[in-house]
Amino acid sequence: ARYLLIAVTAALPFAAVAGAVFAAVWFFRRRRRAAPPDETSGGGNPKEEPQDKTPPPPETKIK
Repeated sequence: ARYLLIAVTAALPFAAVAGAVFAAVWFFRRRRRAAPPDETSGGGNPKEEPQDKTPPPPETKIK
């Protein structure tokens, strides 16, 4: 049981970093999608919009 505790404690920083990166990517993607189109695409081009709407990576990829 003690080795499990040590392993969990050692893995915590890596899990925190991975979680922070995932949260930042998800937050910025969601925020950019909700922003007005003239901000995301420089000239207000509607043709540039679908490029932004790629689905976020599944959470299973991190684990």
